[in-house]
Parts: sequence; C-alpha cells; structure tokens
Amino acid sequence: MEEGRIVLHGRAKDMNIRGRYNIYPELHEPVIERIQGVRRCALIGVFDEELADEKVVLVVEPEPGETGNVVLARVRHAVRRGASAIPDVVRLDTLPTVGRSAKVDKQALRERACGWVA
Repeated sequence: MEEGRIVLHGRAKDMNIRGRYNIYPELHEPVIERIQGVRRCALIGVFDEELADEKVVLVVEPEPGETGNVVLARVRHAVRRGASAIPDVVRLDTLPTVGRSAKVDKQALRERACGWVA
C-alpha cells in the first residue's frame, strides 16, 4: 500500500490499465523497436490524479546518429493505428537501466515521466 492505493510491483505492473483496456507493453514494445531508428523503447503507465486513471507514456530511445524528430515522426505514424494502445505521450529520451542484464528500469522511468503527463 502506498498513499492508500495498492501498488503492484514486478512484471504484474507492466500491464497498463486505461479505462476498460488492459495494455500489455510486451506485445507492443517489440513491434515499436522494429521501427527504423529506434534503439529501444518502453511503454509505461503513469497514474493521473485528475483523471483517476493511467496515462500511457511511450518513451523511445533513438539509435545513435539518428535524428530525433525523424524517429519520433516514424513512431507516431506507426502507433496511431492501434486504438486502445495509442500512447497519451510519446517522448524521446534515454532509458534508465537496472541490473546486470541492463533491463529498462520502468519504476525509475515512471518517476521521471510523472512530470510529462501533467
């Protein structure tokens, strides 16, 4: 419990809930990472107090040497097709990592993204 809310940790939290839709990042991230110029990405949910719901944030880390605006345009064009999984925010940024496997630290990313959805 955190601030009167149940907070799920680990892989269970990787599912984002927006309205009546469950959005599973592991279904969307591999597809987005195949877009030219995308090094890796993370799809996270950030709770919005005003909406009392999650906003879906897609953070894209471009390949070195790629032009950020071009990569962002490619990603936005590709993600506008799936109605329930359309991110509320698409942002270029480096992805924080954790552990020896250098997995994306989604908790750290979620904390960083809180300022992006306000």
